[in-house]
Amino acid sequence: MKKITVVIGGGPAGISAAVYLKRFSRDVTMVEQNMMLGGQVIIPHKIENYLGFPEGIGGFDLASMLQKQVTDLNIPLVYQTCKSITKNKEGFSVLLENNEVLTADFVIFAVGTKDRLLSIPGEAEFMGKGLSTCATCDAPFFKNKTIAVIGGGDTSLTETMYLSTYASKIHLFHRRDSFRGFSSLAEKIKNNPKIQIHYSCIPVAIKGNEVVNTFAYRDLKTDKEHTLTVDGIFKFTGYIPDASLCEGLVDLDSQDFILTNSQKETRTSGLYAVGDVSSKELRQIITAMNDGAVAANHIHHTIITGS
Repeated sequence: MKKITVVIGGGPAGISAAVYLKRFSRDVTMVEQNMMLGGQVIIPHKIENYLGFPEGIGGFDLASMLQKQVTDLNIPLVYQTCKSITKNKEGFSVLLENNEVLTADFVIFAVGTKDRLLSIPGEAEFMGKGLSTCATCDAPFFKNKTIAVIGGGDTSLTETMYLSTYASKIHLFHRRDSFRGFSSLAEKIKNNPKIQIHYSCIPVAIKGNEVVNTFAYRDLKTDKEHTLTVDGIFKFTGYIPDASLCEGLVDLDSQDFILTNSQKETRTSGLYAVGDVSSKELRQIITAMNDGAVAANHIHHTIITGS
């Protein structure tokens, strides 16, 4: 009897799992809510730390390559939002938004993470009206403009460098007193005359009329609030996991990431969590792909051995 695996999520981890399973000649179906595979890989203008591309590669370009690999292998793709995952005697039932139910012997949960909210006044009101989370999408709108960027991680620094090719002035706000990511990125930021760094500062409010025109922030060292006139704001403040579909089937760590064993299997036999949604120290494209390969390999050998 054939054993079926459903992979939920079309980012690097899910793609890796599906490709490995297909190459193992296993039955696998991918479920992805977006019409373009790649997950958050699509967002960065340029990815510089993925091996094999010494000059870097555009996020959209890499995502397109990943999508082509999936389609070239004829891996079935279901473009739907997953509503629930249920464990039963036969295996798993995956309920989709269109009320279709997929049955599976194994499920690989690879939904990634979602944007961390600033939770400040004006965030919801001005999203898409001068507030953005995508430099690749919106940078051209701010040519020769003054903008603020919120965030001090690697993604924020990479996107800030890209934004500097359009904006005339960038105010970069970081809540810590130094950058903790790749030092090469930090040096590029520090040496860019268009970029002014505001260390130890946090956002307080986003203001405007029809569109953003003011950014309010607090200096943590002086505890004083300041306002800055800007034409736009970009936020790259990290991500949070969403394991709600697996409620009752998995254990979570203190930050709500899914706990797994070394084979990426959760406490529920046959249910795997891979990529950024799983508990681990390093979240990168290369580690997400590793997760997917490890889970697929374990499923393959589980089928072979019958254990």
